[in-house]
Amino acid sequence: MNEIVQNAMIGLFGAGFLGILFHHLRDMSARLSSLETTVKSMDTKFTGAIKDSETKFTGAIKDSETKFTGAIKDLEIRMDTKFKEHGERLARIEAKLEIDPPAEAA
Repeated sequence: MNEIVQNAMIGLFGAGFLGILFHHLRDMSARLSSLETTVKSMDTKFTGAIKDSETKFTGAIKDSETKFTGAIKDLEIRMDTKFKEHGERLARIEAKLEIDPPAEAA
């Protein structure tokens, strides 16, 4: 009888341990699923933040490029005007002094 009780107790404890094991496995599976969902949502937020930053950065670069291009064109126009004025002044001076311009100037 003693062996029967021992075998029954071992069986009950074994079944209890297996039950606890399966319970913990299911619990870990649920926690891992929750963790996976959280990581996916963080990935989506992170990707969105990167795209927003990229859009802002690209916009800032395009704005700077537009301003820089405008400044260069403005400078080119002003320099062209100044060179024309300088050339006209030189032509008037040469005409007044009756100097023939050098061959390189033509």
